[in-house]
Amino acid sequence: MPLIIENNRLQKNIAWRWYFGIYLRLMKKLLLIYSVLFSCQFVIADNDSVVIRKEYTIERAVKSPKIDGVLNDDAWKDVKVISDFKQFFPYYDNAASQKTEVKMVYDNTAIYVSAMLYDTSPDSIAHQLGNRDDQLNADIFQVAFDTYNKEQDAFVFSVTASGVQGDIRFSDMLYNAVWESAVKITDKGWCVEMKIPFSALRFPKSDIQQWGMQIDRTITRTGESDDWELVPRGESNIIKHWGFLKGMNGIKAPIRLSLTPYITLSTSHYPIDVAGQSNFSSHATGGLDLKYGINESFTVDATLLPDFSQVQSDNVVKNLSAFQVNYDEQRPFFQEGTDLFQKGDLFYSRRIGEQPMGYYNVYSDTNKK
Repeated sequence: MPLIIENNRLQKNIAWRWYFGIYLRLMKKLLLIYSVLFSCQFVIADNDSVVIRKEYTIERAVKSPKIDGVLNDDAWKDVKVISDFKQFFPYYDNAASQKTEVKMVYDNTAIYVSAMLYDTSPDSIAHQLGNRDDQLNADIFQVAFDTYNKEQDAFVFSVTASGVQGDIRFSDMLYNAVWESAVKITDKGWCVEMKIPFSALRFPKSDIQQWGMQIDRTITRTGESDDWELVPRGESNIIKHWGFLKGMNGIKAPIRLSLTPYITLSTSHYPIDVAGQSNFSSHATGGLDLKYGINESFTVDATLLPDFSQVQSDNVVKNLSAFQVNYDEQRPFFQEGTDLFQKGDLFYSRRIGEQPMGYYNVYSDTNKK
């Protein structure tokens, strides 16, 4: 009996060791498989977080192109072409339905952009006319520059197929610059040429420039929007997904100085009918608006005897609500740096220089007997 018991214990011990060895080998295999899967997931996640953004190297033009909408200038020959556009809408990340070719060159004074926007139905290109910056029923070509490459602000320039310009700055929707453009509709589509002076932009003082850049095309009849650098939908800061513009060297910002002198002459007639006093009165005045850019960050605005009589009039608004109507600022003196006062709508510049109450009562009050 003792031998049998000892033999049973020995068999149980051997069996336990055998099962335990199998368990250890299985655990090692499971750990190996898990570690491999975890490593793969880590690599995939890491690769997803690294996004390679497109780059375009611009070339210096030996001779500046003529802005006439005809792309036959020598400046556009042998220049690198941008043509890899993707749909943002309606079919996200699909290839663009129409071919687009964009070229860029620069000189000491401006950056030049040419675009051949091919269209298989050129007779259907939307080209409604309208005012500058209007939302028109027209195809649009647009280029945007993040000149400081800080992913916070950008200058946007657009041209419709009808030749209407549009421009904004992300931090200043009232931004208007002086630049040139021309379009031409052909049997292959429509062409665009743009000349954007460096005086219309602000960029860092550096020998080597690197800007963020985005190029868009809108085909109105199909509701299609094509991007050069595709931006994720729903992204709050689209600038951080733009591509880069490289290759500009040795450019300098021109002196930003503008003087706007003016003289105002007026005469009025009011029947006073008092002996010794004329029924006519005349008035003459003059003044000056000055704008000088100290550097890329600071601008001096000065005005002498301001006269805003030539400023664009406001639209007539019938307001039956309990809230005041806020009009856009049209006076040039108050348009500079408006982005600094747009936080929370706490500052309304139109209250500066507002016509005082009782203005029309002055004459009657001073002539009381």
